[in-house]
Amino acid sequence: MEDSDGLTRRQALIGSVSALALASCRTREQHDASAEQAVGTGEPVAEATLPIQRLRLERTEGAPDGFRRSILTVNGQYPGPILRLKKGQPVTFAIENATQHPAANHWHGQYQLGTWRMDGVPGVTQPAIPPGKTFTTRFTPAPAGTFWYHSHMLLYNGYPDGQYGALLVEDPEVDDLVPYDQESVLIINDWFHRTADEILLALLNPPKSGNKENPGGGDVEWVSALINGKGRYEGGPNVPLETVEVEPGSVTRFRIINASSTYELYFSIDNHDFTVFAADGTPVKPLSGDSLRVPIGARYDLLVKANSSGVHWIRVANSAGQEGLGVLRYKGTAATEPPPAAPKKPSRPLVRSMLSSNAPMTVPDTDVKRFEFALTGSMTPYIWTMSGQRYPVSEEILVNKGDQVRVVLTNKTMMAHPFHLHGHGFWILGDPDNPSLSNRPKVDTVVVPAFGRTAIQFEADNPGKWIFHCHIDWHLATGMARVFRYQSIDNLASNTFPPGTLT
Repeated sequence: MEDSDGLTRRQALIGSVSALALASCRTREQHDASAEQAVGTGEPVAEATLPIQRLRLERTEGAPDGFRRSILTVNGQYPGPILRLKKGQPVTFAIENATQHPAANHWHGQYQLGTWRMDGVPGVTQPAIPPGKTFTTRFTPAPAGTFWYHSHMLLYNGYPDGQYGALLVEDPEVDDLVPYDQESVLIINDWFHRTADEILLALLNPPKSGNKENPGGGDVEWVSALINGKGRYEGGPNVPLETVEVEPGSVTRFRIINASSTYELYFSIDNHDFTVFAADGTPVKPLSGDSLRVPIGARYDLLVKANSSGVHWIRVANSAGQEGLGVLRYKGTAATEPPPAAPKKPSRPLVRSMLSSNAPMTVPDTDVKRFEFALTGSMTPYIWTMSGQRYPVSEEILVNKGDQVRVVLTNKTMMAHPFHLHGHGFWILGDPDNPSLSNRPKVDTVVVPAFGRTAIQFEADNPGKWIFHCHIDWHLATGMARVFRYQSIDNLASNTFPPGTLT
């Protein structure tokens, strides 16, 4: 395919974001290993004692919503396999790049205590994995809870094409907090019929009329939403939907992961309330409702009591009401799907600001190191920045171990931005001029509302280099990110692979 100037689509995309490209240069697994490593010590893991799990990254064709297109798979699956780990028990993954372009894999929400070089962000922790090569990553899972893994590439092989899966870290202190009868992992996400590089090229080279924001606040026009890789688009075939079966009277633990690239999603189940008990892996004071706003990259654990009968729609929708569907089906029910029905207006919607910690606590408010960032951007030209700087051509933010770091984000755009911090959990303080310091749970994703201001705070307790970015993938790809670097870390380390990890 060529554009009007005779450039191939791929050449045009590389030329449009050349500065960014430089930075990039369902079974249960048991992991019994005798090697021991104190979490956060950074001591090397005894390689010979660790079983190696292999993840093969490959591009193929698939039709998740009935439309056939190029997708990225992990071990031949979309979404990738569910990975179950145990907190504190070291793991080894051999990540094989079987695609034709550089690849990477990030362990979203895992702190990588003492192993920051394994975080999987090209240009920050190590280079991208070249085609045909295998990168071996070793780390000790922490914290426990619901997480996910995904690509962290800016060009090609990006996670909007499908390279992601659930990462569940088990720990009795979290898993035994509440009783339940069964578990259901639901990866929810927006889905498009163009590949990620095609979408990015169109955003960078819009028609004369320019890019326009779409209903639901998205940079990219809504096509469909998937639940565990299944969905339907308007006018498309009646392909199967994800179905969760329950016994009457049972309690199901749902692990909800928003793997979208563009839209935050509202989760609900017709005729059923639920109780949230964890967010981003952190236990929270139980909170009940009938609709849940899930930011991009965020995760929630919730309980649903099967106190009805028949079949009911599971819904994931953007703020404009465009939605994807799944099915909650009571065992023994003849029907496979409910009749079409418009969603009811929620009576008890839940949002992230309502969360509170399980136990009383107070966020430190003295000797705080403060940083302020303005979030700016435009649809035409398509550029998104933090305080006027475009990642990766941006200054690193220097911190020292032991610092209390308060970050104030001022959103000067008409679009909300979901921000995610690697290597740390943080407290959401809300209004920077009147911060909420009591009973804050630690999370790793915060939404900065349109034209709003939000403060977060984290303890600098994990030396390394950590990216802090908008999780709308197109905003990250065009500059809305910065990197926190501990001053004790060699700034050149990210340009090489750790010894013995690339084969």
